[in-house]
Amino acid sequence: MDKDVTANIWFPVFPLYNTKYMNALNLLNKQSHRGGDSAIGRKIKYYLAQNGIKQLLLETRQTSLTDPKNKHYRDLQVGVYINLLPELVEAGLISEADGRKDIEKLQEFLKNEHHVAIAFDFIVTGIK
Repeated sequence: MDKDVTANIWFPVFPLYNTKYMNALNLLNKQSHRGGDSAIGRKIKYYLAQNGIKQLLLETRQTSLTDPKNKHYRDLQVGVYINLLPELVEAGLISEADGRKDIEKLQEFLKNEHHVAIAFDFIVTGIK
């Protein structure tokens, strides 16, 4: 199971778009730095098949982060950004004050039930 942040849907614009926080995060997460893949969710089934896994099943789950009943999932998502802030500050990519200000923008955005913020999870199962 993994996320695919490129599949997420936001309206109006993602509140961290073009902020100091997101610019810092993008610098930290460059492929050459960590080797991650923000679009891995949609690729998992293919990679498992290429490595001999059989009877693969793909399930996608989308969760509205602005729906009040999804508070725990929303808090988990925001927590990822909060937990990355010390690393961004330590790397000298952003000040803690600027990072907290941008995260607060995200939290305010998610409190508005009329905003659209849908996160996608990709779940793949199979047998070796």
